[in-house]
Amino acid sequence: MNTKAIINNLSPQEALTLLKNLAENDPQLAKRIAQMAHEHIREVDSQDVAADVYSDLDALQVEDVWDQAGSTRHGYVETQEVADEMIHNVLAPYTGDLERYKMLNMPQEALAVCMGILEGLYLFETESTNEFKDWAVDIPQSYADTTLQLWYSKEFATELVALQSFIDTNLPRWRRNLKSILASKK
Repeated sequence: MNTKAIINNLSPQEALTLLKNLAENDPQLAKRIAQMAHEHIREVDSQDVAADVYSDLDALQVEDVWDQAGSTRHGYVETQEVADEMIHNVLAPYTGDLERYKMLNMPQEALAVCMGILEGLYLFETESTNEFKDWAVDIPQSYADTTLQLWYSKEFATELVALQSFIDTNLPRWRRNLKSILASKK
């Protein structure tokens, strides 16, 4: 039996099931797994997140908007509605990470993901030349607002100053709106 081959060919679901079984049966191993997982998920860089968000948004194709918009058997779908859904689908993994860090009470990591999402959206709105952007007017700003509200938690109050400074420095066009959202949360 080739141990490495078996492990390397497990499906993600099989690997997760086995990992959970191992952790349930061995408290010391469970502690080590949790420690390793914690170390792994702590590695969050806001600049990497921003670059990924921008790249994913910039890869959206205007032709997909045209293909999905218009008359359907369920009624009429507006182009902006399609563009909004496409952006939502791009951002879902990132906002999922943000929610995960909040749930795990990891404020620094949640802040890094939040800043990365905000900056990626901002760069897309201000720097992208992608034709898709023409069908997504004001949508990036709207998702920035939503992201900020998703991030905010009274437990993360110590990170608020850093976020406000980040907004002042990196998101000047959105500064007033984002800071008013933060002010309303206090």
